[in-house]
Amino acid sequence: MRLKSYLCLTHYVSLLLQVMNDHSCFSSNPFPDERLVALNTMSKADHSRVLRYVHKHYTQDEVQTIKDQVQKVIEAHTEDLSVGKADVVIWAKRIHMSSTLIRLGLDLANYGTEALDEIIALNDAMVALVAPLGGVGPKYETLSWHWWLWVLIGLIRSFLPVLSMAFQLGIPCTWRIIRPDATIFFPPKRPRMGLWWNPELLSLVPRYFLLLHALLVKGDDGLLKGLREGVESGDLALAESLTLMVQLMVNMTSANALCSLVFRLASEKEAFRQVSEDISGTADRFIQEVLRLDAPLQRNPRRYIKAGAKWTGGRMPFEGDQVLLFLGAANMDPAVYKDPQQFRLDRHEEPPPLTFGSGMHYCLGSSLVKLELRLALQHLCRHCQSIELNGDFERLADVDVGNWGFRRLNVRLVTA
Repeated sequence: MRLKSYLCLTHYVSLLLQVMNDHSCFSSNPFPDERLVALNTMSKADHSRVLRYVHKHYTQDEVQTIKDQVQKVIEAHTEDLSVGKADVVIWAKRIHMSSTLIRLGLDLANYGTEALDEIIALNDAMVALVAPLGGVGPKYETLSWHWWLWVLIGLIRSFLPVLSMAFQLGIPCTWRIIRPDATIFFPPKRPRMGLWWNPELLSLVPRYFLLLHALLVKGDDGLLKGLREGVESGDLALAESLTLMVQLMVNMTSANALCSLVFRLASEKEAFRQVSEDISGTADRFIQEVLRLDAPLQRNPRRYIKAGAKWTGGRMPFEGDQVLLFLGAANMDPAVYKDPQQFRLDRHEEPPPLTFGSGMHYCLGSSLVKLELRLALQHLCRHCQSIELNGDFERLADVDVGNWGFRRLNVRLVTA
């Protein structure tokens, strides 16, 4: 299996659309084994079967039903931000995880700040461990010989938590989730997984899945109730439902988007002025520019599984090759966007960015993310005369996962 570079420098948007919508030649599952994968990497048959349990809860109309609850979440956490109790990254993660718990059908009153932060930390750990690395960063060979000792220590520390997980969820379910054969003992050369660089997080895996199982059992209504009924009917495996919950609760990309929204409000002064003066007319355009220039997930992997793809530019891949689709680069395609580096609110005739993907695997949570962005933008513009960067900021450095956001971002809210 090889990872090559197949770039077409012009009409990149067109090229990516071809690949994203050609499911016969390009698999959205980057892994060559039969491990459980997230909804956005499932085969067409599995995707259709699983999606019907969650899709109706993430439509634009259905997401609007929790608007008032999300608004209260944003108001509460923005108060913490304004008095210096949280930086923008923490603010963003708390907002999206709170909104996600609401969408799952859970009572947010049962989750204080400490419990919320624990769920966020566990979810971040899962992303760090299992997200497929794109291949532009370190390889296994770069790990020093003594690093394998830390991996071994991580496995030893995980032993008892895994036994507890197997006791409560069953050995078959635990095996399907962890898949030590495919993730630890015989991992694929590409794509690599972050667990080799974060072995100290391994013991958190069973802890997180037991937490998710407790949430699944608690769900008396809505999405979680539907998932539980799918498990009881045999249409969904318990391991599938829990793995699906991991994806539904991923905080990484949505938090990146919220952080970028605040950063653009602080750095694009003229755009901030325009959106403050005409929030109803410019809010959606402001958000679209944030999503275009600061795509929270910059790349999307595909695996070339069958010859015969129609490819209008660049070099054809070989079967088994990993192909990375650079969403952020597509959003900067000069053949599609005039002055692509500029933040502009007058892109009336230009298509929406490819930030959320295209086709079958278009981002399930896009309506929820846009709702959070819109409500956050409205609240900040109505209550702040300006937003100023407060000291230096630190960008995320894990480019192999495709993250584009902030590790640290502090601002000063100047109230009217």
